[in-house]
Amino acid sequence: MQDASTVVFNFRLKIGYFFLLRSNYT
Repeated sequence: MQDASTVVFNFRLKIGYFFLLRSNYT
């Protein structure tokens, strides 16, 4: 089981990557 800090870090990383791709495509 992952600790909370790792889960939050991975979540923010995915969200940040999503917005990065979206900003590049628009």
